Amino acid sequence: MSIPKLSVSNPVLANLLMIAIVLAGLYAWVVLPRELTPEISLHTATITTLYPGASPEEVEQLITVPIEEAIEGISKVDLIVSASSEGRSVITVQFEDISDREFDKQFQNLRSEVNRVNDLPEEILEEPQVMELDVSTGFPMLTAVVGGEISEGLMRDIAEDLKDEILEIPNIASVRIAGMRDREIWVEVNPDQLKAYKLPIDQVINALKAHNLNLPAGTMEVGRTEYLVRTMGEFRSPTEIEETIVRVGQMGTPLRLRDVATVSDTYEKPRTLSHINGAPSISLTVQKKTEGNTIKLVKQIRDLVEARQRNVPMGVKISAVNDYSVILRERLGILQTNALFGLVLVVLLLYLFIGERNALFAALGIPVAFMATFLFLHLTGYTLSGVALFGLILVVGVVVDDAIIVVENVFRHLQEGKSPREAAVIGAEEVGLPVLAASLTTIAAFGPLMFMSGIPGQFMRIVPLVAILVLIASLLEVFMILPSHIAEWGKAQSKGQRRHAWFDYVRRRYMRILKRTIRWRYPVVIGVLVFAGLTAYDTQQIKNEYIEHSRHGDSEWLGKSAIMGALRLYLDFINMFMFLL
Repeated sequence: MSIPKLSVSNPVLANLLMIAIVLAGLYAWVVLPRELTPEISLHTATITTLYPGASPEEVEQLITVPIEEAIEGISKVDLIVSASSEGRSVITVQFEDISDREFDKQFQNLRSEVNRVNDLPEEILEEPQVMELDVSTGFPMLTAVVGGEISEGLMRDIAEDLKDEILEIPNIASVRIAGMRDREIWVEVNPDQLKAYKLPIDQVINALKAHNLNLPAGTMEVGRTEYLVRTMGEFRSPTEIEETIVRVGQMGTPLRLRDVATVSDTYEKPRTLSHINGAPSISLTVQKKTEGNTIKLVKQIRDLVEARQRNVPMGVKISAVNDYSVILRERLGILQTNALFGLVLVVLLLYLFIGERNALFAALGIPVAFMATFLFLHLTGYTLSGVALFGLILVVGVVVDDAIIVVENVFRHLQEGKSPREAAVIGAEEVGLPVLAASLTTIAAFGPLMFMSGIPGQFMRIVPLVAILVLIASLLEVFMILPSHIAEWGKAQSKGQRRHAWFDYVRRRYMRILKRTIRWRYPVVIGVLVFAGLTAYDTQQIKNEYIEHSRHGDSEWLGKSAIMGALRLYLDFINMFMFLL
């Protein structure tokens, strides 16, 4: 039994299949993460080391060169680029075009080799940081800003609480803070007092170290209970620091820290500055994980910011700025609008040429094919990016080609007097192989694009993938669902019934032009060649003029040249058309 005959014999199965695809596709459409660009694996790692106060030459000799020598044995490395600047070493390692699994393996090897480097200066702030360069988390989604006429301490507390609440949202990768300084206790020793008491500064330092300790003191058993004993000696306030005994005199008089130094509760020197409306603030820049939906996450963060704003003291202002989802929604909206207009135009043209009933049968394949594609993207972990939507727009007209061929052939059998059920089976079976061949040739044209290498290949791979998925889903709809719909809802036709009287006039004009073209075939071929030559000549002339004027910065001519060039090509086409008439 053929697939069209199975479809006609089981209309309930065909309709349930269509409903299941549409419902599952709608769910996938709702939950699919929206992104402007698809996920790209750069297969690149960076090694960052901070060495404050060192010159670029010292950074290169003491940090960059030892690390480069340690990692030169890593396999699958394509390029290593290092930059040594004042107090900072950055080494970028670009791997070859390998699989994600192989990259993860080599990345771990890279991290292990860097950790084995043990001859780095002790003055570096921390161990070298080995990080993967990830584009998907490189673009901040949103920045939450805490400001207002409040103290820096209160601003800091609110910002830290807000950061913790943002990190509790699922699929949030990190929150980077700018404008917030860590608390510091400054002990400023008075040199004159040190001289007066004949006190070396090392003794002050040692006294502070000795009194600012929490030391374990063993355990103590009381009955069946064992207690851990510790001496709690860390400072809890600046006042305790001031009361620290630095030295005891011969008469037993203690010399306290406040006698020779001033203790200040302050903050470190700012490394980053954040201002909003000219006033100091603290900025929290939010980045998401790869699987996160930017639009939904931004909405959750905005709701959180609004909720926090209602519960903060007077004078505190929490706002959300640098909203990346605005650009994302705008550009995705443009693509979605273009896709919708394309769908409407396709349905309109189908109605004009094959009638409203047949247009409905053919147009039903568009949502079914699109929903099946969304379902596949959801199941395989892809995102609905602007590039994926471009692929959908690219095939929105091609997806109905198979349905048009089947519907037109079925309609021919209906006009010959066959019943809708018989016409649906015979008409679909007759054009089955041509329809399959046409779709396979289109799939074969898109297929090689899936095997492009490098970053361009990763960026464009979703376009052929989406196009191929839509075409395969279209074939499923044409042979499994469409015959059932025609058999159930089709209308019998008579041989003499005419669909479009206006098309008869177009056909007569076309036949007249075609007969003249065949009769004067040699002049027509020569005319086509002349038209092609004129077009190539005009194109080259426009190109030369454009280059010449662009060198001189003639912006007014550049604006007019596009119009004049298009007009010249249009006139060449009109001349060719008039020649055929």
